[in-house]
Amino acid sequence: MKKGLLAAVVSACLILGAIPFGITAFAAGESEANPLVVYSFAELKAAMESTSASTRYIKLKATDENLSGIGEQYAAIYQAVGSKTLILDGNSTFTAVSGSYLQTLVEVYEERTLDIKGSGKLEFRAHYATSAYNSVIHVMRGVLNVHEGVTLCGGINTLVYGLAVTVFGSGGTLNLYGGTLLGKKGSSSGPYSSVPVVTVAKGGKVNIESGTVGHDVPASEYGYGKAISLAGGTNPSDVSITIKSGFFRYTEIADLSAWLAPGSTAIKTTEGGYSGVKVTAPISNVAFDVSAPVAGYAPSSMTVTTSTPNVTIGDVVWKNMTDDVLMTDSMAFETGKTYRCTIVALAASGYSMTTTSTATVNGSAPTAYVLRTASGIMLYNDFEISIVPISNVTLNVTVPIPGATPANVTTATANTRLTITKWYHNGNPFTGTFAAGETYRCQVTVTPTSGNSFTATPTATINGKGPTGYAVRSSSTITCFYTFTLIPAISEVAISVAVPAAGASISSTGTATATTAGTSVTQTSWAVVTGDGQEVAHNGVFAPGKTYRCTITVRSAVGYVFSANAAVTINDSPATVASNTAESIICTYDFVLPAGYPRGDVTLEGSVDIDDILAVRGHMFGTRALTGEGLAQALELCVGEPKTIDIDVILAIRAIMFGTV
Repeated sequence: MKKGLLAAVVSACLILGAIPFGITAFAAGESEANPLVVYSFAELKAAMESTSASTRYIKLKATDENLSGIGEQYAAIYQAVGSKTLILDGNSTFTAVSGSYLQTLVEVYEERTLDIKGSGKLEFRAHYATSAYNSVIHVMRGVLNVHEGVTLCGGINTLVYGLAVTVFGSGGTLNLYGGTLLGKKGSSSGPYSSVPVVTVAKGGKVNIESGTVGHDVPASEYGYGKAISLAGGTNPSDVSITIKSGFFRYTEIADLSAWLAPGSTAIKTTEGGYSGVKVTAPISNVAFDVSAPVAGYAPSSMTVTTSTPNVTIGDVVWKNMTDDVLMTDSMAFETGKTYRCTIVALAASGYSMTTTSTATVNGSAPTAYVLRTASGIMLYNDFEISIVPISNVTLNVTVPIPGATPANVTTATANTRLTITKWYHNGNPFTGTFAAGETYRCQVTVTPTSGNSFTATPTATINGKGPTGYAVRSSSTITCFYTFTLIPAISEVAISVAVPAAGASISSTGTATATTAGTSVTQTSWAVVTGDGQEVAHNGVFAPGKTYRCTITVRSAVGYVFSANAAVTINDSPATVASNTAESIICTYDFVLPAGYPRGDVTLEGSVDIDDILAVRGHMFGTRALTGEGLAQALELCVGEPKTIDIDVILAIRAIMFGTV
């Protein structure tokens, strides 16, 4: 039983492991990356009112529909319990037909949260003329989150106006995170002339982080309704409205001032052709980049910048804290001392900071704050110069060789960096391929990293040698150059190899050797050349009367190349070049061995000497056996019949050696 259970578990693991993670984790509608796609109101309604996990994320494709047959419902869609995310994909419009009681497209009731994301517009056109709260979304003690890229538009239908959102009941919450909320009026006068975009009733909460709230009418029709208003019988103390930033069309500053978040600033302006109020959140942090002081430099050489939008740099003051002296441009920073940089930064018009706004200097908190107000911030940061100036820079570059292309120079010295590497040929910029025999110049510029410096007259080495010359030498820059002259192409190659002798083995010839500088033999092979000119590989003993071809491969060393018509000699005699490239040459040479062996050459070495006598003696005493041609040579020297190898053979060989026969 246990074995069966274990096998089942292992099998399940293997099956799950073979399925892509995204599929095993979430089915359609269960993740934002894989939403349930709907194309019509009927499909949207079914998904929004479903409690199934497969309807948690819904993507609405663009559609334009009239809503009929819904009866006397207040809302066209009642969101099911739980959280849902509606993702807009294009613009969708839903219009209530004449006689409809519909006042809202979707109601988000208590314990429900609806996030609207994506890209597009969701518009609802009500037809219920007696309602003051026709809206796209009605939040009744639920939570609505509208995200960037989304537009909710309360459309008009005859004389009926439309709001974007209504927020009712304790806990009912609207959060605007960069989206757009639009309302539309039904006329230029009467009850429809003051239509708001968002209406909040008792207990409701509105939090606008950013985005746009206003009416979808041209600027010439300014004045028709507030961006946000309170429902009838609702007092400001009954609701919670916080505006951090955003643009509010056709709204006066006075309409928003009571709801601005601490530190947020409101200004009257025009944006996108619409008049209104722009609210900006306080600047919470300012990032400063300050050049660390470098010995030998004046304060004016140091830069102070900020990457924070809507912030400008005011005053910058440097002080020598070690000597308690304010720095001027006639002074220079010194090693071993501490310097204080005091910075004043101001918020741009229409923006503000707070008493808790922070800052960073080169990514870290400043030494201390002096002052923090709505208009700006003042702080200082201390720097200590403890690094000794760099006196020498070690540079390295790949030595140019024929066929290669220019390489960048590198530095092996800490706290330095290469800024420019340029190559020149005959005074002109060079980016091509190096050629043998030509001269090239490499010019490089190196600087110290931030917080470091060179000595007044620094030096440099390139590949361990001093440069050909300097163009610039200062505490902040070294520009030097080095000249490289490539070796001319090799036009003649000399090779030596032992001449083969009849009876000798291939091993006795050794390895061919190239005697020309910058060359080396990488391969040597031998072959017997037959009467019809064919080659047969040879690895044994050389025989008389035959022709042996030696094939040699010779390569050029790094920095050397062969010329296109390079000549090769083997043992001072011209060789035949089979192939020739810049890197290698394959050549051949034929050795013709004379026919036959000298009389008495029992060792088949091509000569008669003491080795032949020792070979015969060994054969006589059984310590060595003469065979083949060597045995035939010995028998030819025998006296009498039958032929017997004895002392007479040795005497005959001795006579041949000394020429007495």
